[in-house]
Amino acid sequence: LFFRVHRESDLFFLDLQTLRSGDEGWLVLDVTAASDRWLLNRSKDLGLRLYVETDDGRSVDPGLAGLLGRQAPRSKQPFVVTFFRASPGPVRAPRAVRPLRRRPPKRSNELPPPNKLPGIFGEPGARGWGDWHPPGSGWGSGGQ
Repeated sequence: LFFRVHRESDLFFLDLQTLRSGDEGWLVLDVTAASDRWLLNRSKDLGLRLYVETDDGRSVDPGLAGLLGRQAPRSKQPFVVTFFRASPGPVRAPRAVRPLRRRPPKRSNELPPPNKLPGIFGEPGARGWGDWHPPGSGWGSGGQ
């Protein structure tokens, strides 16, 4: 799809779609660059021009390729849908990202408080052990 500014030599490439035989449906083409120029030149009909080519570069009539135009039933005629801002409102600048606070690295020989250690340290009643009794002598607790 090309967009004509003033003369044939002023064509701007807009979009490209590759279709295979048997493809059906609407073609959705990005004409943003053309609509930007239309806004600048509202008094002129700058138009769009559609070219159809084969894989080997031969030009084909769009009607012979199966593209429908003004001769098609009204429900299948091409149309353009575009969205414009009502007014160029204020644009918010992106906020700066705060740097992460760095925690001081832990020393490898530093142990957490006993109630934070995994395992059997801490209050036995808090672990649901109920009637907990310390091991007797000779059980490797150092109390031999």
